[in-house]
Amino acid sequence: MNRLLVFIHSIYVVHDEVKDKAFELELSWVGKHTDGRHVKVPDDVFADAEKHAKDSLADESDNEDAE
Repeated sequence: MNRLLVFIHSIYVVHDEVKDKAFELELSWVGKHTDGRHVKVPDDVFADAEKHAKDSLADESDNEDAE
């Protein structure tokens, strides 16, 4: 899950809301936990990771504004 958080955070960091079009992020994964099958990341896991990434990004922005 930690790698997923870092990945989603990275996507939102490089997206410029002013210059870039809105996007819908879709995630899937492959691994031992999926028996090597390509499957969609469960909605609850995705929502949790996306919320964490957006909150983290907002915190970073707030910290930059305070400086």
